[in-house]
Amino acid sequence: MFALLKADMSNPFFKNHGPFKVSEILKFLKVNLKSLDKDIKIENVKEEEAQAVLKIKIGKIISKMKSEIDQWESIESSRKLALISMAFQLGVENVLAISPNRGKNWPRFIGYVKEASISKGMKRESLFKKAADEMILNVNSKGRKFKTYWYNSTPKRAILMNQLLRGL
Repeated sequence: MFALLKADMSNPFFKNHGPFKVSEILKFLKVNLKSLDKDIKIENVKEEEAQAVLKIKIGKIISKMKSEIDQWESIESSRKLALISMAFQLGVENVLAISPNRGKNWPRFIGYVKEASISKGMKRESLFKKAADEMILNVNSKGRKFKTYWYNSTPKRAILMNQLLRGL
């Protein structure tokens, strides 16, 4: 699964695009180390170092998903890949709808995912389909459908993750 995630993630640390400021890396990893000099520049990031950063980030996402989604282990690998990829790009707190910034949360989406994780058969498939629909379309208070900001920003990725969540 790590290879698939690596192929899908747009990680600025994959190749030596440095120099990077430590503050950029800490922001990417969502680490707050106030005593650290954040303006030290990091150059010549090696592939194995970039992989280590990516592995830590993905590990944190998976750990948070496990703690927030009942029966995480029952979710098929392709669907987990979609959820992890979405959380990698949008922020795990936003996808799980636990971010203090409510405008970035995905409450209907994660509600369907959580219910699907504890369901079986056609109900499970229907709930994952509803969650997948939420990746692409929002509905306003008047019932008007419109494309999500995520879809408009990265349509190919949103469509691929939608298909994976649908089990296609």
